[in-house]
Amino acid sequence: MPSATKTRKPASQEADANKELQDMIREQVLARLGKPDDLEKISVTLFESGRQGRVNIFRRINAANIFGDEIRITDSFFVKVSNEGVIISSAPVIDRKY
Repeated sequence: MPSATKTRKPASQEADANKELQDMIREQVLARLGKPDDLEKISVTLFESGRQGRVNIFRRINAANIFGDEIRITDSFFVKVSNEGVIISSAPVIDRKY
């Protein structure tokens, strides 16, 4: 009888593929949104399916207080990507802002 086990990629290959997909998503978001001058980082968190995720844009905000600048999430999107890693939809829509 044929075995019902699934063939899985080694963890290191999955991690590399995941990082590559996250990098592709970051590039596409920046291309659509524009790059703010005070960009701190862009975090991409993929959900279990690997084809949906959350993208948060962190910016350094000049805060007029004794603690100095603050880093805040200024933009956030849920994205859905194709098997090729292309963003096919987002909520909200990613429009040029910067």
